[in-house]
Amino acid sequence: MDNGSTGLWPAILDKVYELMNPPSADGDLKITRNDFPPNFVFGTGTSAYQNEGAAAQGGKGPSIWDTFTLNTPGRVVDGSNGNMATDMYTRFKEDIKIMKKMGFDAYRFSISWPRILPRGRCCAGINQEGIDYYNNVIDTLIEHGIEPYVTLFHWDLPQCLQDEYEGFLSKRVVDDFREYAELCFWEFGDRVKHWITLNEPTTYSIQGYAACTFPPSQTPSPTFLSALISSVRDFFHDHPAMQGFDITSIPSTIRSLLASLLHSYSSDTYTDGTNVVAYRGVFEPTQLLSTFLYDDTCTNYNNYSSKPKTDQTKDVYIVGRNLLLAHAAAVDSYRKKFQEHQEGKIGITLVTHWLEPLNERDPDDIKAAKRGVDFMLGWFLEPIVSGKYPQSMIDNVPTENLAPFTKSESEMVKGSYDFLGLNYYTANYASNDPEPDCADGYFKDQHIKLHTRRDWTPIGKMAGSSWLFIVPWGIYKLLKHTNETYKNLPPIYITENGVDERSNHKLTAHQACDDTMRVNYYQEHLTYVRKAMDEHVDIRGYFAWSWCDNFEWTEGYSVRFGIMYVDFMNDLKRYPKKSAIWFSKFLKRKKKVIVNAKKRQNTKTTDYDDLDALDFMEKQFSSMSISATEITKADSTCNISCNQFPNDFVFGVGTSAYQHEGGAVKGGRGPSIWDVFALNAPGRIDDGSNGNVAADMYTKYKDDIKMMKSMGFDAYRFSISWSRILPGGRLSLGVNKDGIDYYNDLINTIIANDMTPFVTLFHFDLPHSLQQEYDGFLSRDVVEFFREFAELCFWEFGDRVKYWITLNEPWSYAHNGYVTRQFPPLGRDLTAARRSAALTSTPPALTKSTTPKMMNYIPCRCRPHDEQHQYLKAAAASNQFSSSGSRLRWDPAKDAYTVARNLLLAHAEAFHAYRTKFEEHQKGKIGIALNSVWCEPYKKDDADDIEAAKRAMDFMFGWFLEPVLTGQYPKRMRDYVPSENLAPFSDREAEMLKGSIDFLGINYYTAIYAANNPNPRDVQEGHSRDQHVKFSYTDPLGTLIGPQAGSEWLHIYPDGLYNLLTKYVKDQYKDKVPVIYITENGVDEKNDYTLTAKDACADSMREDYHKRHLLKLLDAMNKDKVNVKGYFAWSWCDNFEWTEGYTVRFGLIYVDYMNYLTRYPKASAIWFAKFLATKKFVREQKKQEPGQK
Repeated sequence: MDNGSTGLWPAILDKVYELMNPPSADGDLKITRNDFPPNFVFGTGTSAYQNEGAAAQGGKGPSIWDTFTLNTPGRVVDGSNGNMATDMYTRFKEDIKIMKKMGFDAYRFSISWPRILPRGRCCAGINQEGIDYYNNVIDTLIEHGIEPYVTLFHWDLPQCLQDEYEGFLSKRVVDDFREYAELCFWEFGDRVKHWITLNEPTTYSIQGYAACTFPPSQTPSPTFLSALISSVRDFFHDHPAMQGFDITSIPSTIRSLLASLLHSYSSDTYTDGTNVVAYRGVFEPTQLLSTFLYDDTCTNYNNYSSKPKTDQTKDVYIVGRNLLLAHAAAVDSYRKKFQEHQEGKIGITLVTHWLEPLNERDPDDIKAAKRGVDFMLGWFLEPIVSGKYPQSMIDNVPTENLAPFTKSESEMVKGSYDFLGLNYYTANYASNDPEPDCADGYFKDQHIKLHTRRDWTPIGKMAGSSWLFIVPWGIYKLLKHTNETYKNLPPIYITENGVDERSNHKLTAHQACDDTMRVNYYQEHLTYVRKAMDEHVDIRGYFAWSWCDNFEWTEGYSVRFGIMYVDFMNDLKRYPKKSAIWFSKFLKRKKKVIVNAKKRQNTKTTDYDDLDALDFMEKQFSSMSISATEITKADSTCNISCNQFPNDFVFGVGTSAYQHEGGAVKGGRGPSIWDVFALNAPGRIDDGSNGNVAADMYTKYKDDIKMMKSMGFDAYRFSISWSRILPGGRLSLGVNKDGIDYYNDLINTIIANDMTPFVTLFHFDLPHSLQQEYDGFLSRDVVEFFREFAELCFWEFGDRVKYWITLNEPWSYAHNGYVTRQFPPLGRDLTAARRSAALTSTPPALTKSTTPKMMNYIPCRCRPHDEQHQYLKAAAASNQFSSSGSRLRWDPAKDAYTVARNLLLAHAEAFHAYRTKFEEHQKGKIGIALNSVWCEPYKKDDADDIEAAKRAMDFMFGWFLEPVLTGQYPKRMRDYVPSENLAPFSDREAEMLKGSIDFLGINYYTAIYAANNPNPRDVQEGHSRDQHVKFSYTDPLGTLIGPQAGSEWLHIYPDGLYNLLTKYVKDQYKDKVPVIYITENGVDEKNDYTLTAKDACADSMREDYHKRHLLKLLDAMNKDKVNVKGYFAWSWCDNFEWTEGYTVRFGLIYVDYMNYLTRYPKASAIWFAKFLATKKFVREQKKQEPGQK
């Protein structure tokens, strides 16, 4: 390639240029800010590897540029690297402050992929320090009234991905890039409104795989090498005497070759450990990666080239194709999941030189110039506009090298931009070359030859780099060409435009800041941009490149592009060049306006409603400290000790979001189906109440967790409200950062109190919008939405949460919602008499004087004029979150089975997302919590009843357990349910379901008798009829299976827990079931308003319930070797108990609904504290040294 630089450095050429260069636009260079629209954006830019530095700080992983510069320093002109660069990692606040003072509207920077994902993928770990760094950068920009324009990929591919599958040569990178992009959208998209997927994919492809001067290549291509050798030969011919010659006057491409082939550089290491390359007096910072700890997750660090042999003819096209697909995948994800709510734009930045025909009268040269632009700009722009490559490329590149896009790929790529970024620096002349004298591949395919001069007239004045000639009119012609060639383009931003000078260390900083050439460059180019705008090119912004001097790729620090001078010899201090001063004057009339910029809130303030109550609780629990003598006494009276369980056995308590959290309209939460169910038809709830306030754990969780710690619990199980994280149910409708912050604070508080969080993702509270728009879990679409919600939770909380539960009691959701219809979304009303009593009755203990207090502070009634009630009801009735109403028809024969199937698939999708993307690094476990009663045969000796009891267990417990273990439904269900209602899983679904638990959660409360029912005609068709079972709480003699608790359905039967674990789980599934946790076990009493709080806390029945169930659990563990690892009491405190409202109480902690939701420990809580203190006491004794008391 003739770059016009060999042997043509005499100063006479500059004079020739001044005499013969085409005049400027309209002959007027006095461009002002007022020549542009008020909303026109002026900005400046940087990139991560060129400016950020901190290569070994903040958890960053290596990129291909780290490896390239460190392993083969001769490939960079001055042997330098970007380890320190301009240190914007620590200096960004100071730089942004200067940008603000200068008046810039925007700042374009790139995110370092390996700083966010050090090993390239989410499954290998998300670096929170990287997330925090970019959050800080973005927040700082917005604080200063500067809008962030963020580039996702500016060439610094994580080295791991290059090692593992050859980077962008593999289509695998498309999914990894999409995942990385989604992570950025989730973390920063609430404030970033302009995203750029790729910067100059043309450069990445050509320099990395055609010219092979950039990574991941190790050696230049033969074609490029032969051209350079020719240039070197010409140089030595023109300069026979090298002695004393200033080597920086040699074109950079030749210097790079000299550096790598002749090793014409030397290095000195100073005592402070900083390596500085001495290259003919050129000193630059190249701090080594000496502090970087590298493990075997990424291979070939020292021999990084994962593909020693390259195919010069097609690799460049494969990489280009995969870059386009990665871009399109990221755009597709943003549009589907984020754009609607975040209201941002996403585009791509492309680069090209402008090419003029060498002979303006030669048709072949005219075609060659256009073909050259197609091979640079059109290569990527045409597919985004039309879904296919430019015709000139199709005609000139063999089809085996430039394979057309598939139909689906074409559709995805086509139109995948909201704006177009253009980078322009220079221009060349082009002539037709029918028989190129070079190897097959990209350069030969073009059939063109590039020139920098026509006759003896240079196309423009040479800048610092040998490839950069100053041609201002080229930007005008490029913009006009783009606008006329590609119809209906979106807005254009000039995302880079700039010029460099050689780095001359003989100059003082003051002298080096005199860059009049750069001032003229910007004046002239802006004049031509304005000219293009006047001719109807839709240009919305202009970014000067670059903010400050930087590491300029293979030219290292030998050239300077910045408007700010960086003193590499003096602590990287910044000084404004003359161009910076010019920009400051140019922009001073512009007032900054940031649209839709919202500052991230990183902290949450918790209000305490009643500090006196907290003090009271602390005194109550402090009185529980007991001596060794009391512990012994407790053991003898309880007949069970905590020390009978293994040391690693987990004791915990549980809650769920809708039942306990409250805060229904706080913190950006959206309505769930339970909000709508309870508010729109309060007669469905026994006391007409709802969960708007519940136990108000939204504000009281810190108090509650402190109490849990005081009692000695190891773990706390809670659920995440889907609609608090995603108010509209889907990522595309927005992530609620307040919700994220709330759960982050909750989890951090649990860990700070030495407890382990067990987190349930779905505990019945489906976002109402998904029910309205998709019929909820009747639709397979919701499976995908659940996976998205789960992944968001894994990303946000998985660094601390090590136990995930996908679903709580899917049987209850399917059966109560779609069989009995007691639960939403279909819930039928109670009888008229019951509804009337629920809405009109006043609890016996209340008087007229106390009623108002109750109405204000107890979440026990649906108050039609209550602000929360009105808000949620309006939200549910409106189309705020959806565009269509929910299905009104109900198919009792199959709906429950359809819902259950989709719940199972949602579980499996979440499980596999965690397994493939997160588990390896986060090292957590994921399971499911299933509930079951224990079914005893109605007649113990009747074979039909015995079989009916087993069948009933399969229709409840096995319905969900069998698929997650074996990939199919229980045989008894397949035998009894019509196949059109219980369709088998596909092979893929079965494979995905099989083994999809790391642990099994079991919720057990009660038992029931089951009798065979051969002709269940009086039963509703569907699940209830299909079982052919009749249930009873009494045996044939009329004896209850166990004492009735507060709820009609709950009869105390501890043997049922033992039988469930041994006779069903262990005997039926053998070793297929992994670790088991009892995730719920508890009992309720009726809520009696006639009792004082003190009297109501005397719950000896609950204390006895837990003792006896724990004894049965020990039997199963010791006698039958059932692998149970934990036990969670349900529930922590009294709560909203679904359709029973607040008429029953399940809590260990009494909630005084009449007195600001104050907490008091019941007798069962005190028993648990003493029970757990035995374990704590023994542990502390074991820690003591021999001889200590």
